[in-house]
Amino acid sequence: MNFDLSEDQQTIRSTAREFLAARYPLAEVRRLALEEERGFTDAQWDEMVQLGWPEIAEIGRVEMIVVAEELGYALAPTPLQ
Repeated sequence: MNFDLSEDQQTIRSTAREFLAARYPLAEVRRLALEEERGFTDAQWDEMVQLGWPEIAEIGRVEMIVVAEELGYALAPTPLQ
């Protein structure tokens, strides 16, 4: 049995990692925690929606887990659950 990520899943992971690294350096995460009531901005959420992340669970569980891992790794505040 092969437990490696598929090529599409690897693409999702690398896209998520690059996107989150560019938008959520630790200083930004701290700023959001201190200055934003919800912990994120509408503009940040809109970018995630444009990437299709809210609907990714419909694609598959593994894909959602890949995105969730990257969100956690980046400490990215988001309403995505």
